[in-house]
Amino acid sequence: MNKKLIYLLFIPFFAVSCSKSNNVDDIENKTFKKEELCIYQDSLKIYGNLYSPLEYDKSYKSSIVIMSHSANCNSDTLNTYAISTTKENYLAYTFDFPSGSSSSRSDSIEECTIFSEEETLTYIVNYFKNLDYINNIYLFGTSQGGLVSALVGDTLKDDVNGLILFYPAFNIPELIVSMPYGVSQSYVDKLTDYDVYSHIGKFKKDVLIEHGSSDFIVNYSYSEKAAQLYENCSLHIIEGANHGFNKDNFAFNDNYDEITWDYVKEYLNSHN
Repeated sequence: MNKKLIYLLFIPFFAVSCSKSNNVDDIENKTFKKEELCIYQDSLKIYGNLYSPLEYDKSYKSSIVIMSHSANCNSDTLNTYAISTTKENYLAYTFDFPSGSSSSRSDSIEECTIFSEEETLTYIVNYFKNLDYINNIYLFGTSQGGLVSALVGDTLKDDVNGLILFYPAFNIPELIVSMPYGVSQSYVDKLTDYDVYSHIGKFKKDVLIEHGSSDFIVNYSYSEKAAQLYENCSLHIIEGANHGFNKDNFAFNDNYDEITWDYVKEYLNSHN
């Protein structure tokens, strides 16, 4: 499939798929706690939710997984993953990138880019780093959120303890430059000659990458290349999966969470 067709599919596919928010407030509500936690990046409100095991209290330290959503989505797409994280005795934080979609509940900015998302995630990591009840910090991201998590992992490699990347969109710069659909010229200019792989790979701690074998938006070869750069990386190609592993993240007919989350559970349990 050529780049033009991929990109034409890329934006509307995300916009349609993430237009509805799933509600998990009543799902397994006896196993976890969920509290709204908004963080202020200067005067910019970042809407988010903190998930914790039911018995957790802030009198002792716990590790946290900060979760970054895909392009044109909001954090509701990560609710199931956040709940599953609490079952492994971790905290999880999900949030909406400012102007990351029409359904974002964070304050708006002029334009959402991978660079604005990188700034937001950096701010969130620094926020939790300074809390008394936080021990280790892990970054989890899907698609564009995976790319942004990888970028922040490189710049904050001393503060981040691990990366979990689902079908990370390492090809976003070349897609946007080749088909600048609905983005500013200044953003295109910043991405021209921007080499993603020169901005990742310095992270020396453990990295887990999972990518679908049938991903037509981001071919798994992009993750194979990234895995070669990381010193400690485990890459799993999920046979038959496309650009998403459950119905909240574009896998309309199949659910691969039973497969993909087993790898995440193994990773989390080995680091807790």
